[in-house]
Amino acid sequence: MTLDPASLLLTNAITSLALAAVLLLSRIGMGNDARGIGTWVFGDIVLAMGRCAAVATLLGLPFTVGRDFTSVAGCLGVIGLVAHVQALRSVAGHPARPILVVAQALGSALLLYLLALPLESLSHKMFSVMAMGYSAVTLWVLRPLLRFWGARLIALMMLISLVMRLGLLLTWNDVDIPPSSSQNLSDGLRAPVLVFQLAMAMLVTGGFVLLMHERLRARIERLVVTDALTGTVNRHGIMPLLQEAWGQALRHGRPVSVVMFDLDHFKRINDLYGHAIGDEVLTGFAACISSQLQDNDTLSRWGGEEFLLLLNDTEIAKAHAIADRLRQLVAGVSLDERIPSVTVSAGVASIESLQGMDDTQATDSLMDMLDAADRRLYLAKRQRNCVVSVDGDLEALPGFSASQ
Repeated sequence: MTLDPASLLLTNAITSLALAAVLLLSRIGMGNDARGIGTWVFGDIVLAMGRCAAVATLLGLPFTVGRDFTSVAGCLGVIGLVAHVQALRSVAGHPARPILVVAQALGSALLLYLLALPLESLSHKMFSVMAMGYSAVTLWVLRPLLRFWGARLIALMMLISLVMRLGLLLTWNDVDIPPSSSQNLSDGLRAPVLVFQLAMAMLVTGGFVLLMHERLRARIERLVVTDALTGTVNRHGIMPLLQEAWGQALRHGRPVSVVMFDLDHFKRINDLYGHAIGDEVLTGFAACISSQLQDNDTLSRWGGEEFLLLLNDTEIAKAHAIADRLRQLVAGVSLDERIPSVTVSAGVASIESLQGMDDTQATDSLMDMLDAADRRLYLAKRQRNCVVSVDGDLEALPGFSASQ
C-alpha cells in the first residue's frame, strides 16, 4: 500500500487541530488544575509543525528548495518535546527549570537560523539523540504520577519511542533517507516514521488528557474526605479506615484502639473570642496532635470540637498512655496566642482481638467500640482535662487520668 504525502499532511493537520481542541476544551471548569495544558498544547502544535515540515520535504514543495527542512522538522520536534516536559513538570508540581527555558531558546534560535539561511543538512542523528534524551527526562518527571493510568500510558509511549529511536540509530547509518529516494513513500523510511509519530502524538496527548482528569477526580475525592478547616480526615473519610483496621484485626487478631477528644469549654471560647479564634484553636489542636502521630495512625475531625484518633496495632493500655501524653501536650502549649491555654478530655476504647468473629459481628464490634469511646468521653468531660478508658464511676475508675 502506497502512502500519499498529501493525505499524510492533511491527516496530520486535522489530527493536530482535533487534539488541540480536545485539550483546550478540557480546561473548562478545571480551574487551577488546568495548569500545564496551555504549555502542552503549544508543544503539540510545534510537534505537528515538525511533522508537516517533514512531509513538505517529501512533497518537494517550493519553499523547501535550498533549505534543510528535515533538520527544521527535527528542531521543531525537540522544541515540542521540551514544552511537553515543562507541562508535565507543572502537573507534577515541580518548579520551572531554567535549563528547559534555555533549551527552548536555543532550539528556537537554531530554527530561525535554519529557515533564514540555506545550509547543508545537519546531523539528523543529533536530533534523534536529543529526542531520546527528552523522552528519558519525561520518564523521570512522570515518576511521582505513575499511580495514574494516564501517566502510565505516556511512560509506555516514551519507552517505545526510546527503543525504536535507539534501534534506528544502531541499525541504519543514516536515519533520514533523502527525498529523492522516497518518491514512493512505502519504499522509504520516513513515511512509516511519520505515521508512527502521528500515532504517538494521539496516544501521548490522550494520556495527558486522561492524566489531567484523573488528577482532578483524585482531588475531588480527597476534598470529599478532608475537613476543610483543619486539613484532617473528616467523619466520612475515617469510616473506611476504621473498617479496614477492623478487617486487619479480624484476619490477624491485631489490637485496634480509638481515642475520642473533645476541647474543654470550646463554646465559651467562641462566645468570648469569636468564631475566627475558635477556628484557629481547632486548627492548632489538629496540627499539634498530628505532629505526634505515627505513620499508621490517623486523626479525624469527628464533628464540631470533637476529634477521633485511630491507633492501629495499639492495645488499650498503650492507647490510654498515648491519649494522656497528648492531653498533657495540648495543655502545655498555646494553640492561639490570643487566648489562655486550652485543655482536652478524652475517651479511649479498644477491642484487641476479633479472631473467630464473622463480618457482621466485626461491624457490631466496631460500632460498640465507637459507642464506648463516646461514653467514656462523656465521663471525662464531667471532670475536664482528663482521660477515661473504662466504664464506671469517674473517681473509682482505674482507667482515669487527670491533671494534677
